[in-house]
Amino acid sequence: MSSPEEYRALANHFLAMAVDVGDGWVANLLRLTAGDYIELADQLGKAGPLGQQQQQIQPEEPRTDSGGS
Repeated sequence: MSSPEEYRALANHFLAMAVDVGDGWVANLLRLTAGDYIELADQLGKAGPLGQQQQQIQPEEPRTDSGGS
């Protein structure tokens, strides 16, 4: 899995290519691809260390003992 910084670098690369390309349709595709990489970087950045999503710890509900002796 790539890091957020690597995805942002790829996004910047695609944006630079979009500026250099002459065809508007191709430039739009390159910008869309860059946007996808930025979104991936943002998602990974929010996932926390090691790319794992943080889980909230839910408190256990109190147990009720039913049954008699």
